[in-house]
Amino acid sequence: MIHLLFGTEDFLIAEKKKEICRVEGVSISSFDMRETSLTSALEDAQMSDLFGGKKIVFLNDSYFLTGDTSKKITHDTDALLDYLESPNPDSTVVLVVNNEKLDKRKKVVKELLQKATTTFEAKPLYNAEKWLVERCKVYGKTLTRQAAVIMQQQLGKDLFLLDTELTKLVLAVDNPTISEKDLEGVLSRTLEGDVFKIVDHVIYKRSEALEILDDLFRLGHDSIQILLILAGQFRLIHQVKAIHELGESPKNILKGIHPYRISMAEEQCQLYSIEDLQQRLKDCAELDLQMKRGYCDKVIGLETLILKWL
Repeated sequence: MIHLLFGTEDFLIAEKKKEICRVEGVSISSFDMRETSLTSALEDAQMSDLFGGKKIVFLNDSYFLTGDTSKKITHDTDALLDYLESPNPDSTVVLVVNNEKLDKRKKVVKELLQKATTTFEAKPLYNAEKWLVERCKVYGKTLTRQAAVIMQQQLGKDLFLLDTELTKLVLAVDNPTISEKDLEGVLSRTLEGDVFKIVDHVIYKRSEALEILDDLFRLGHDSIQILLILAGQFRLIHQVKAIHELGESPKNILKGIHPYRISMAEEQCQLYSIEDLQQRLKDCAELDLQMKRGYCDKVIGLETLILKWL
């Protein structure tokens, strides 16, 4: 058998590799194709297992199947073409490509796509909510949609992180259903998630904004990085406000932005005029310049800006 796994979502590739190992056999060899020649790896695939069982041979980072022109090692792709014609029935070869595209102009890629037992593309998930809900079922529990929305909003789209946090929730919650309330005190904090909370507190004039900011400083987060995320969120709110004033729907225009973030921005923009939001963005730009030129203490500068907005 020959499996071709490619794409940029490392978690999905890792899960597919685990699935292959569960199904196919017990003896496993693994090669880094930036350090091992293709010929050597395929020789291992052609050799029978010492104990007569089946074996799996992983060819990790098979960059020679992409347009990558770096050549740390020269690969004889004809050796792979020969193997495709006469594969070892006791070996499963898994070619792993950590790239979103294969170079389909190459003969070896064309042959692989035709003869591979399976071709698996690990695409980044635009919306991880559905994945979270389905993943939770694997652990024997139900995750509500709203809880999934909040998890993605606070943690981002890193599936390794989302899976780790989901595992924590499954262990921490006794009920068969994990709801929005169950997330409190269990989810790990992220910089982006905390900055979103700061924006929300600022908009509704709540002093908790300063408390979260102080926490971020204690955790060692950089003021400029916090300011950039802060400015990005106000930029989104400004865009949503401007689109509404044109009589259009932000969700139809702002492609690539999670619908939950747009919905939040739609609520938040009601409390501001276009001029107010433009002033917020101007404040961020001016402070960013002052910080980078050393005209102010970064921590005091950011705290002063938040106080000004409250």
